[in-house]
Amino acid sequence: MKKKILTTFAILALSGMFLNSEDKTVKWNVSDNIADFIYRQKNVEKIYYGDKPVGYGLSKNIYGVKSDVELYLSFDENKTKDETGRYSVSYSQFFISDKKSINRNSGYFVNSSHRVELSGSEKTYFQPGINLSSFSISFWMFPVTGSYNESLLKIGGQYYNKKKENIEEQSIVCEIVDGKISWNFNNLFYFGEDYVEKIELISSVRAVPERWTHASMTFDAFTGIIRLYIDGIESGIVVATVDGTLNGSVYNMKYHSKNRCLIKIANSFTGALDEFYIFRGVNDNIADKYNINGGEILSNVILLDRRGVYIKNIAFDQLTNNKSDLIYFYRYSDEPFHPESDYGEKIAWKKFGDEKLESNLLKYIQWKIKFLPGADNEYSPNFRGLSISYKENIPPSKPLGVMVLPKDGMAKIKWLKNSENDVKGYKIYYGTKSFNYFGKDSELGDSPIVVSKDADFDKEGIEIKGLKNNIIYYFSVTAFDDDEKRNESDFSEEVACRPIENWVRNDY
Repeated sequence: MKKKILTTFAILALSGMFLNSEDKTVKWNVSDNIADFIYRQKNVEKIYYGDKPVGYGLSKNIYGVKSDVELYLSFDENKTKDETGRYSVSYSQFFISDKKSINRNSGYFVNSSHRVELSGSEKTYFQPGINLSSFSISFWMFPVTGSYNESLLKIGGQYYNKKKENIEEQSIVCEIVDGKISWNFNNLFYFGEDYVEKIELISSVRAVPERWTHASMTFDAFTGIIRLYIDGIESGIVVATVDGTLNGSVYNMKYHSKNRCLIKIANSFTGALDEFYIFRGVNDNIADKYNINGGEILSNVILLDRRGVYIKNIAFDQLTNNKSDLIYFYRYSDEPFHPESDYGEKIAWKKFGDEKLESNLLKYIQWKIKFLPGADNEYSPNFRGLSISYKENIPPSKPLGVMVLPKDGMAKIKWLKNSENDVKGYKIYYGTKSFNYFGKDSELGDSPIVVSKDADFDKEGIEIKGLKNNIIYYFSVTAFDDDEKRNESDFSEEVACRPIENWVRNDY
């Protein structure tokens, strides 16, 4: 079941503190500016529908060319090739499909001329006249017709048996028979001088048309055990021993010296194939379409506003299905920090939803998005973007009605109270030069002098004592609304006065 979600979380509903602010929204989405959002990604890739990006999902679990890979066909090009370089392609005809694929493109086989044929050399694994050691074969298949008799793979061919004076088939064959995956080993196993005509292994489940299925087979030459897997689950087992038990003498496997050991793929198959591998040794752990540990997107450190903002809503545009999931983490700070920095508890990661944000004034925020695969590691979530709606932390308006009265060795200043409910205090700036407020003379402290919102400055005024007589002092007042006293208004109109000894005037 798929769930298309535009997940919106209501974070905040505040009243009087935002009288002077307005709602704003910043968003990032895959079709527009997602590159500005992402700092780093791991096991995550952009998802396309045709040429249009539609989101980010888990990267396909592609094994690639490693030391144990004997042959690898990616089917990404019309004329495929063995990525290991060991096998040469003698025939290759199929369509390329980017709509139905495990990674990038797949090979789409739809008519009788479509197939792939390869031949090896003296350096390849399947050689005539040599005992074979352990090996595994693995591929993704997308059957279309649901036909009950289709050939997926054949390794080997015919040879002339002088002893019996006839031509015999000697091959490894993988087919869809009655809807089930069948592996046949024809005249390959022997003990002494006698070859076993056929060892067959059939899956216990049917291949489902119009669905990607992972099929694999492993042969352990030491135990004789042959296992068949469908979507990573063991679906059949047979023991290639003389008596058919684990304790029996193990058969050897060998192609006749006259067998050319050709490899034919999709000789009579309708559908798509992708990520075809032959391994040296037993490899039974590559069926998962996606990494079991999932993936991650780490965002850049985002500056919301230098004054800070109050979050109202956070919305995630995402698509999840079959138990796939996206988990969001975030961290924030008043100061800028590097995307990969760790300052301990100050900017520790928090799981989204575990903390209320209404009391926090956010300036810098960073996201970490965990991508988790769904059932059987076969399904990926789709992250399309996120948006943050917030109230700007707009500073208070500048104080009005500022007046100053000179007195002996002091100045008395008053102004009108601001109308904003969230004002927490005021700052009185002073100095001996216009618009240069670096005064240090007052007994109340250096410029600026902090005044509580509850002070009686609008009626009685504030006495700035300790000033020097006969010198002109310039004053301006600001209002602030945060505890750090940094979200500050513009300066008020400047006023000036000259303290004079024996000043007798008492009014403004």
